[in-house]
Amino acid sequence: MENKINKLARLICNQPGVIIAIFLLITVFFAFQLPRIEMDTAIKSLIPEQMPSRVKIEKIESIFGGTEIVMLTVEADDILDQAVLQRIKYISDELAKLVEVDQVNSPFTMQDIRGEADQLIIEDAIQTIPTNQQQKKALRKQLKESELVMGNVLADNFKAASLVAVLAENVRDADVLNKINKIIVESEKINNSSGSYRLAGLPVLRVKNAEIMQRDMRILMPVGILIMLIFLYLCFRQIRGVLLPFLVVIMSIIVALGLLPLLGWKFQLLTILLPVSLLAITNDYGIHLIANYQEKVRAGKYTDNKMLAQSTISSLGKPILATGITTIAGLLSLLAHIIVPARQLGLLAGAGIAFALLASLFLIPALLTLLPSKVNKIKAGIGLEKILNIIARLVVKNPQKVILISLIIVAVVATGILKLKIDTNPINFYSSQSELVKATELVNNKFGGANNISVVAKGDIKDPKLMQKINELEQKMQNYPQIGEVSAISKILREMNQQMHNGDPAYQKIPDSRNLISQYLLLFSMSGELDKLIDFKREHALITARIPANSTNQIQEVVKYIRQSAASFQDTPFILAGGFGDLLAELVDAVVKGQAYSLGLSILIVGLIVILLFQSITAGLIAVIPLILAMVGLFGLMGYFNIELNMVTAMLSSIMIGVGVDYTIHFLWRYREELKKANYQQAVKKTLITSGRGIIFNALSVIVGFSVLLISDFLPVKFFGFLVVVSIAGCLAGALILLPAICLVFKPAFLEKEEI
Repeated sequence: MENKINKLARLICNQPGVIIAIFLLITVFFAFQLPRIEMDTAIKSLIPEQMPSRVKIEKIESIFGGTEIVMLTVEADDILDQAVLQRIKYISDELAKLVEVDQVNSPFTMQDIRGEADQLIIEDAIQTIPTNQQQKKALRKQLKESELVMGNVLADNFKAASLVAVLAENVRDADVLNKINKIIVESEKINNSSGSYRLAGLPVLRVKNAEIMQRDMRILMPVGILIMLIFLYLCFRQIRGVLLPFLVVIMSIIVALGLLPLLGWKFQLLTILLPVSLLAITNDYGIHLIANYQEKVRAGKYTDNKMLAQSTISSLGKPILATGITTIAGLLSLLAHIIVPARQLGLLAGAGIAFALLASLFLIPALLTLLPSKVNKIKAGIGLEKILNIIARLVVKNPQKVILISLIIVAVVATGILKLKIDTNPINFYSSQSELVKATELVNNKFGGANNISVVAKGDIKDPKLMQKINELEQKMQNYPQIGEVSAISKILREMNQQMHNGDPAYQKIPDSRNLISQYLLLFSMSGELDKLIDFKREHALITARIPANSTNQIQEVVKYIRQSAASFQDTPFILAGGFGDLLAELVDAVVKGQAYSLGLSILIVGLIVILLFQSITAGLIAVIPLILAMVGLFGLMGYFNIELNMVTAMLSSIMIGVGVDYTIHFLWRYREELKKANYQQAVKKTLITSGRGIIFNALSVIVGFSVLLISDFLPVKFFGFLVVVSIAGCLAGALILLPAICLVFKPAFLEKEEI
């Protein structure tokens, strides 16, 4: 292979113009694709179309129509104050006029069922707005007795209300929310009533996600680019040391993003990590080339710039190719992940890094060939060499202690794994001070819960036996401590039956007569909406439970209980259970499985590549030891810092394995070279002082690049940036401290072989 690398080096340096033209044309082609990129903030887009929870949601929507809702929460000292109710009524009426809204549930649209003089009266819960204390008192008493109103659209303490807009199918989130916000603003003109008005629901979450994605892209990239330029200049103190690696970075980002529309994919939440990841990773190969180039210039061995560039490729071509392949392999292991954007990110990042690898091996040397070498402007970096000398003396003097202390530190930190939590609820992407989170918490505390799971019953809905089963399941769900409000047709029938019998509690039950059930349904449909409870053909019924929790672990428990309860009936009519809560519950398992698959696959592939590179199984084992220890320590720190394993942080392991192994390969490659000329201790010292410089620059570039994520408004993205910084620092310490100690203690035989 060495001869092939030398031939490649000569080819590149003899045809620099052709090489430059080819890479420029490729970049221009992909740049023309960038305007075609579209955004997608739908939560369903995160999961495969065949995933059971997604299939169930779509099945429910096909029977009962749109299930998406926007919730407007209102808080006031007294919701029944005239001014507050006037404003709520205006909003409720205006929402009902929107073509994007199928149904509005509010204190002015929910039905109040009562019996008077042997008559059943079904009317809107609030018929008239009270104008004095006596009327308000009477209304308060009436509403308190309504099971359908209290806890659903009115809080028990009358200090909060909710308006729920059930959206039509296939409406644009941004359009409907703009109209809703406009209605809220216009309602301020009705009166000067005090109170807070906040929106919650998946459409709100998606629009918020889109806003933050756009904001992050506007801020993260410019800030990241500026930081990276400063970092490269501090590393090399030479313009070419800045511009050449940076040129490769920009070109690789353009290529990766340009692939999105070509593959028919859209820019999603996790895609934010793509340009930042490439910004941090793709300059690694250029950094090693420039560092080696400067080392040769300082040595003064070459006066011809073409020979200098050619020698640089010959020296580092093979290890750079190997490190590039391992990084690509680590990222491609995300293809084993069940989360769709994670798989897409792995492929796009892998393609971007592949382009960067080729550009580093071809384009940078071609440009260096055309640039004159400037010996007097390159300084060695005295401070860094002092640090590397200190590390070298420490490792050489106490290799056994270094290994022992490293293992003890990892073991202590690893205990934090017991505290590690898994959570996939997107509401936790935001801080507790977010208006969206505050609205969601109010819904959880006062209105039964923001998450839901629905059970579909199939059969003759008018059959008392079937309705009794629906009633039993509804009450089982309502009595479960972790479930808030439950809506079902059985609740309405019980209330109607009781009121028809003068409010006698003995009749708070499902009628035994099919004819009576049919009459009740007809009577209620004349005044209220049944579309979201039973279908038009009266063949399906929907029982929906609200879950007042944001933790997906708690949601999982509720989903499990509901499924078990629905299956417990003899000849159960309940054909499926689904909803957003079900989706979140399944995502937890998906994240765990995806983490395990991608982590195991990345370690296996990286280990195999190192084995092939050094023609030794021992090499593969030694290469992955620092990575495994760093990964174990990372999960432990996540537990101690209360950082959840979620859809974003679950991708960290593949990135860390793919990038972290680079430092190991570069150390082992140079150490083997030095071992031919010196003893073990001297070889370690020489390797750390020479290649250690490029390794540190490499790791710092990743750390600096990913640190820009700390200014993101998405908490998982922010935590992801923090964890990358910590994990890469761990990999760096493993490569420069633990790995040399292992080599000194165990003296692996493969390092004493001649390279193939």
